[in-house]
Amino acid sequence: MSGEIAHDFANDSDGEGCAVRFSPDGRELVDGSWCGDLIVRSTSGHAGKRLSFPDGLITDVVHDLSRTVWLVLHHPRVVGDADELPPSYVNLWHWPFSGAPVRRINLKSVVDAICLSPDGNLMAFVEGFEESRAHIARVADGQIIVSSDPIGRRFLGAKLAWSRDGSFIAATIREGQFLETDVVLLDASNLSVVVKLPCSPFAQDLLFLPDNKSLAFGGVNNRIKVMQLDDMFRNGRPAALN
Repeated sequence: MSGEIAHDFANDSDGEGCAVRFSPDGRELVDGSWCGDLIVRSTSGHAGKRLSFPDGLITDVVHDLSRTVWLVLHHPRVVGDADELPPSYVNLWHWPFSGAPVRRINLKSVVDAICLSPDGNLMAFVEGFEESRAHIARVADGQIIVSSDPIGRRFLGAKLAWSRDGSFIAATIREGQFLETDVVLLDASNLSVVVKLPCSPFAQDLLFLPDNKSLAFGGVNNRIKVMQLDDMFRNGRPAALN
């Protein structure tokens, strides 16, 4: 792999957006824009489909392990002189996207990030600012089935990831008044905190590697750090970061 650019989609007009995801067969790319568009493009550079939701921003697009169940996170726009931001909502889709979403799941607060369990039956999200809590809800009806104790302070741009074996959920949580953050590892069965990993200046994204033994995350310094889970559990503290 050379790292050369294969196709430039020349999509500057779409503006800000969320992370890009591959389709199940790897032939298409899916992303969302702050203009409210859910966009599917061919990796060959050909134009795809564009589904418009002008009521707000799209800030996250996630899928299950098979990439057949998808969730899209929406933030409705503020109307008039409202003092508070309206609560977020999630649209459920099944691949391939066609027509209307399968279901809309209304959330009770502003949520920056979501993730799906490997089988696509559950979703996790974090809400609250000064005292943030994680929640797991059923995708079928949006019912919350477990909530955590306070785990820190959420910050804009927070990220979540669910391990491939379904055991853990990782989240980025802000600590203190500055840009330092923790990467928090939660037990997916009860959302108890397994460990908090200091990450400075702050982590922008994270994921579990396919071997399900490591957690990788990257910060604003463009460095990727990898943590070995076994070492962390054995020592009861973060392993050395590569």
